[in-house]
Amino acid sequence: MAFLQQYNLILENILPEHKSKICCSNKDKEIYVLQCCCGKDCQRNLPVQPPPLRINETVKLMAQNLLHINVHPSHNLDDNIDYISNHLEGKVLIDDERYLLSNQDIINIRNSMTKDLWGIDKRKAEEININQIFGPKSKDSEIMEATIYYKPR
Repeated sequence: MAFLQQYNLILENILPEHKSKICCSNKDKEIYVLQCCCGKDCQRNLPVQPPPLRINETVKLMAQNLLHINVHPSHNLDDNIDYISNHLEGKVLIDDERYLLSNQDIINIRNSMTKDLWGIDKRKAEEININQIFGPKSKDSEIMEATIYYKPR
């Protein structure tokens, strides 16, 4: 019954705008199964995802340092697993932080390093990034002076 109260599924509490109908019932045991009738756009039918967990800053810094010295991403992931097994007793989630890195985490860390260092967004096309660095609207005067010839397409 607490589950039904928590999700407001008690029959007396169902509001008319929820458009629910009784699809199964057992009147002797007072059990009713309700089905939503408002269709696939109903907000009550959408799954609720938990908030994403942040990567621990120490683990992120360790991955950045390994990427700075050009360690292969697979070795980076191996070192991450070793760190978890040796220092965290195999716990990959502590509080609201996660310690286990994925391939996508390594890619995101590498892309953020490139963006912080050079101001290059790797999600943009190469032409846009090259034009941003060497083009007429470049923010770096030394690069502008050192550029001998650059003609955008």
